[in-house]
Amino acid sequence: MRLGAQDIERFYRHLPGRANMSPKKVCAVIALARPVSINALSVWSAKLDPVTAKPVSRQVIKAAFLALAAGKDPDNKSERKRHLNDEDEKTLVRWIDNQKMLKSMTPTRGEVIAQAKMLHKKRWTAIQDLLLSRFPLTELKPYSAPDMVGWYLMFVGRHRLMTGRAITLEDKRQICGTSATVMHFFKEVLLPAIADVPPWAMNNCDESMVAATEKNVKVVYSPTTKHYANLRKETASTFHCTCLVSINAAGTPMVPLFILPLKKVPPELEAFVRQDECTLAGHESGWISQKIFRDWCKLFVEHCDEQRALHNAPDQRCVLLSDGHNSREDVEALKILKEGNVDLVVFPAHTTHLLQPLDVCVMSPFKARLKRHFQQHRESPGLIDYYVPKEHRDTQAARDRFVLIDSAIQALRCVASGPTARQAFICTGMWPRCPKAALDNDRVVQSDRVYETEVTPSADYPRISCCIATSQTLIDALTKARDARIKKQKEQEAAAEAKKRKEDVLPVRFLLQDVMDTLLPFTFKRGDLARAMKAEQKKLDQKEAKEKAKEAADASKAAAVSAVVEI
Repeated sequence: MRLGAQDIERFYRHLPGRANMSPKKVCAVIALARPVSINALSVWSAKLDPVTAKPVSRQVIKAAFLALAAGKDPDNKSERKRHLNDEDEKTLVRWIDNQKMLKSMTPTRGEVIAQAKMLHKKRWTAIQDLLLSRFPLTELKPYSAPDMVGWYLMFVGRHRLMTGRAITLEDKRQICGTSATVMHFFKEVLLPAIADVPPWAMNNCDESMVAATEKNVKVVYSPTTKHYANLRKETASTFHCTCLVSINAAGTPMVPLFILPLKKVPPELEAFVRQDECTLAGHESGWISQKIFRDWCKLFVEHCDEQRALHNAPDQRCVLLSDGHNSREDVEALKILKEGNVDLVVFPAHTTHLLQPLDVCVMSPFKARLKRHFQQHRESPGLIDYYVPKEHRDTQAARDRFVLIDSAIQALRCVASGPTARQAFICTGMWPRCPKAALDNDRVVQSDRVYETEVTPSADYPRISCCIATSQTLIDALTKARDARIKKQKEQEAAAEAKKRKEDVLPVRFLLQDVMDTLLPFTFKRGDLARAMKAEQKKLDQKEAKEKAKEAADASKAAAVSAVVEI
């Protein structure tokens, strides 16, 4: 039974703290505590403001009721912006702490927001049911998930949570970077590859993003939770690209390749190409692709030929150490390396922090020097004014591109040649071959588990990892897999095109045989129309054939009659 005006007044007199409540909050408390008619409650609320005698509208009462049911104070504007109440936020904090213990993974910001939206929808459903029980004639709006980016920042601050770089890669390194995996690579892959290879023929290539800032996936965790995230604070930059670097064990670098997120080479960077300080390529994302790696392999083979001519060893086999990026799966690139007498040796998955010389000793000081050079050159723009014409350096983006590429070239000159490069090969045990040097790394996990032997290769998609990628067996497998993928893709495209042609609807007007005086509009699919027209044509052909046969029979009959008459 719903409360009337007298019952509402009686309940209000016994309501504690009513003097400090606004009229809308009083109405929301009464509606939440007892079933009441919203019209009677709105009319009665005029008594709460004796000066104006203005009643609280039904919409305001419902909004205050929803806020109160969600655990928020209708009179507090800051609380009304909170999408979750205190109880739900505590539940979310417990969920964040449990993720590390149950799944050994720290949730990212997107996962936290998704969990918060689930809690919000659950609370919203319960509140809507309560609203219907109090106000049966209320029209409910469909659920719409709120934008929780702003709420997320306040939630992290309220509960003193911490954010840092995602540890997904570190978890993978814990699994793959074992001592047994390192020994397996040295014995089964590296030893046969580097036999009779001098240090100037032992090369290592790697890509790195060149920018004054690095964007890392942030994770959320409690200060009491054990976490090994790497927190970084970088300066801002308006331009980034990818730098492909190659060095050899003798300390001789190759001209670096910069992959720009542009379609055309900017005019302000042409000076670097003319002076043979770098090579430029373009890709929409700024990252390396199979085509770019294929073109770079041609330049690398030319670089190897120059080294062979310099050391008077035209038939010397060269070795290129690399990670297992998917750009290395290009069959044409592997054929170019093989024809150039170069063996591509791929490290085991997630072990480049232990085995790759560029990762271990070069990239970290390179990025440190890059940022230092970038800040110095950005503050003193005399360099770009000297090399670049005025019409090509008007914008700040052009100046940033020039300064960033020049800073990268200067940093590479310092760290990617000479003693630093030679020490990088020694520390990783690549040259001279020394597994103990790699095993002395503190980040090696002491375990007998060899991850590479546990992974079953797929016949449809061969895996390039911990192998000599330029072997003829692997090239044939990649070629077969590529041809199979192309064939499957063409079949799928043909099936999709046939399905599209079949499902395309074509409005036509078709004349029915049994209703000759009425032209009725019908909608046929293209296949149905073709079959119907074919059937009609068949009927007409049959009718025409019958008429011709009848005419032929009549003619033969007439000829027979005339012959009898003549006799």
